[in-house]
Amino acid sequence: MKKSNKKRLITGLILLALCFGLYQLFGNPMVYINNQKLSLAVSSIESETVSLNDLIPFDWDRAYSPGPYTSREEIAAVIGFDSPSIRDNQNSEGMSHVLFMKGNRVVACVIGHPALVGYRFSFSEIVTYEDDIQLNVEQGEHWIELCTGGRMKKYKWLMIFGIAVIVCTVLWSQAHDTQSVMEKFVLEHRDDLEEIALEHLSGESLVGAYGAANIDGVYQGDHQAIVQFLYKATGFAPSAKYYGFYYAQQNEPVAFQNTSVSLTETDSDTWQWSDGTDNGGIYNGPPVKTTSSKFIVNTTTYFAS
Repeated sequence: MKKSNKKRLITGLILLALCFGLYQLFGNPMVYINNQKLSLAVSSIESETVSLNDLIPFDWDRAYSPGPYTSREEIAAVIGFDSPSIRDNQNSEGMSHVLFMKGNRVVACVIGHPALVGYRFSFSEIVTYEDDIQLNVEQGEHWIELCTGGRMKKYKWLMIFGIAVIVCTVLWSQAHDTQSVMEKFVLEHRDDLEEIALEHLSGESLVGAYGAANIDGVYQGDHQAIVQFLYKATGFAPSAKYYGFYYAQQNEPVAFQNTSVSLTETDSDTWQWSDGTDNGGIYNGPPVKTTSSKFIVNTTTYFAS
């Protein structure tokens, strides 16, 4: 073998050994470079919250922060593939350990004590770029803590809208069902209820309740006396709502507890009333057809106490 060829072979072997040594020391060069980019990006954070998508300075589609005492085999099982860049965390709790992936490649892998790394990510499950998670930024004395503070920014308003629709539907359904149940209750027990009402009007009855209805009392008013029955109450003043019915001597709608105020008809079988202060309400419901035609089922929204 000529000396020149022998020299080239030796030089090649030295370079190969050097590259192998550098790989053993620093790992995948791309992973090492991305780790440095990530460290610089985190150290540049000045806000209290940050989008993970905006923070990461390289291409990625998934991220995972393994818990303590997690082997590389367990990590590989979670992310769905194995890689020489995966490192286990069998040392202690509180370590900074995070992997970023692109397809089936690890593009960044940071592990070490947060005081040495300078930061620590905290999310217990795989997150994706599409999730666009928001991170709370806690500037500690020795490192920066980055933990999930919001989820799926692009779905947030859709979720809020969906919850609002569900709540409104449930509330409307409850109110509608309560009105129907009250009407059925009055029709089924009208004779007994009328007898109780007449006894209260004559001052002869001490009955405080009948079935699901509580006798609120006798209210004389300016033109007619009523016997008020309370069926259900929800909320608290100034936004309480009362469901009930009353026995009216002259079969005329009146304000809650026969308050001496006039009713303003706002819609069919709907009247609004106010005493000029914070007190007021809305009366809903046509008279129920009973034997005496003197029971009126109503829902009163009480504005304030």
